[in-house]
Amino acid sequence: MPTSGSFHGSDLLPFLLPQTNPSGLPINSGIRNHTTVAPGFHNPYSEQWNLGIQRSIGQRLAAEVRYVGNHGVGNFQSVNGNPALGPLVNAGFGNLIPPGLVPCATPGAPGVVAGYADCNFRRVVERGNFAWSKYHSLQSELRMANWHGVTATASYTWSHTMDNASEIFSTAAGGNTLSFAQNPFDTSRGERANSGIDFRHIFGLAFIYELPFYKGQNGFLGHVLGGWQLNSTYRYSTGQPYTTIETRFADPLSGSLCDPTATLSGTYDACRPILGNASLPLNSVGIYCDGSAFTCADSSGNPLALGTLIPFGDPCFESLAFTGTSCPVGAPISSLRGQPISTVNMGVFKDLKISERVKVQLQAQAFNLLNTMFLGNPDPVLDDVLAGTPPPFQSVAYNFSGGGNNLEGGGSSNTTNDGIGRRRLTFGLKLVF
Repeated sequence: MPTSGSFHGSDLLPFLLPQTNPSGLPINSGIRNHTTVAPGFHNPYSEQWNLGIQRSIGQRLAAEVRYVGNHGVGNFQSVNGNPALGPLVNAGFGNLIPPGLVPCATPGAPGVVAGYADCNFRRVVERGNFAWSKYHSLQSELRMANWHGVTATASYTWSHTMDNASEIFSTAAGGNTLSFAQNPFDTSRGERANSGIDFRHIFGLAFIYELPFYKGQNGFLGHVLGGWQLNSTYRYSTGQPYTTIETRFADPLSGSLCDPTATLSGTYDACRPILGNASLPLNSVGIYCDGSAFTCADSSGNPLALGTLIPFGDPCFESLAFTGTSCPVGAPISSLRGQPISTVNMGVFKDLKISERVKVQLQAQAFNLLNTMFLGNPDPVLDDVLAGTPPPFQSVAYNFSGGGNNLEGGGSSNTTNDGIGRRRLTFGLKLVF
């Protein structure tokens, strides 16, 4: 569409008429990128259920334990609506293509390039109700009412949220790091993993303490010592899930076979890196030499033992290739977690009684009282292992307090603007009448 902001008359005409190539012939619209909506597109819905028990303990305490669950049906998901089959066949992975899908071989058809499944189109991103979610939780709470001036509540929730897509867009950070399935033929079971909003453990504590004496504020001493209130909240939450990802250029030799024509993204690879030895540092990156077809050698020509880990960025890295007929499966989505949230807030209020109907309230509040630094999620992009010193990959060294990161990827997608990364003090005066 026009970039000038004018959407009238002749400004729109070039975008409405069929485009032509230099020879004057119409351009087949099938060669253009398409975003389609699946038939029967509708609002998602959820099935919810819960079972709880409440119990009073004396006159001041009440306890509750509850199982809460839900099932999201027909959630939105972005999928590759026209997979390119030719690169898979050429790489020896034709056995992974489901029956009924055949690379386009019609001369002159848009889809003959790269052997797309549908000859009439090339790159097609389809939005549809292909996703689902499941949530199970054990929620508990203990409440105390006005015990010597203290009113408090404490809660703990264990929960597990799973899905095959948390959003239709990628964050390249925490949560829904990459929204695309690595296997275009299995976007449901193959993507079953922790949700981008799976916060496994959540604990909360809140209390209000009102001084139980001098409530009438009679006399000078009553005005000084009466009307004080102390309140505080504390919360802890497990860190947000994220996924290790790589760009399409991480392996210059073989490229991407999960999305070989960059239908879903021209930057990030739908194939996810493989998490290998769990005992190694998380930011260790390399590629294994596959000697089943040839003898791998380093940049000087010296043979390498089978299984040698070649560091990312080594010249030998670009000379290696994977061989075989079983496509390696990358890391599950949302398999890693960022920094937990642990923060305390506190407030002190003082009511100063002016008359029977008028009072002045002085307020002093501290958010993130202990000034706990929150750096969010580390940089998940594998290629950034060489982007600086120390390496940004799997590091929060470049994050600023609050969870943001100016590098590509990195940071936190859902808590950056939450205000928990720094201590904030507020003071107020309120007239109540």
